[in-house]
Amino acid sequence: MLPIAIQSWIFKAAPDRLEVVAALFVATGQLAMGVGALIGGVVVDHFGVQMAIGVGVAGTLGATLWIVARFPR
Repeated sequence: MLPIAIQSWIFKAAPDRLEVVAALFVATGQLAMGVGALIGGVVVDHFGVQMAIGVGVAGTLGATLWIVARFPR
């Protein structure tokens, strides 16, 4: 659901540049998946699967705290 909401938002933000923002949206998603796989692979290779789960939890918690601090209600 979130990707659909983000895509709708970027299309409204730049209605005259739909192809450009769609390409950036897809490229950003692909880059995020690639970087996440790279970091996950390095963590598993060096520290094991349990640490990869811990790093994922820590990253999620950190991102959540950053968003809450950045966009207070």
